[in-house]
Amino acid sequence: MNKEAKLKKKIAEAKKQLAILQDEKDGFPKREAGMKIQIARKKRGLKQEELANLLGVSRTTLANIEGGKQSMTIKALINICRELRLNANKLLNVR
Repeated sequence: MNKEAKLKKKIAEAKKQLAILQDEKDGFPKREAGMKIQIARKKRGLKQEELANLLGVSRTTLANIEGGKQSMTIKALINICRELRLNANKLLNVR
């Protein structure tokens, strides 16, 4: 691996760490919630496009939510929980 590739890899890792720290700072686990949504969607056998259509959002929006890059609205949260049969409290780690 050349120096440029190593540098790009280090930058990508730093960006991931920054995203995790930002989640913690905001007090909302976007990345963790997104992973849970993705796992639940796959367990239901739905593609991103299919779930996005059920939710009335674009596939890109759903991909960004699953990737922890975008927060979801309350309406989206309710719809996601309904469609995937998830408990909102567990999804958001509310006790």
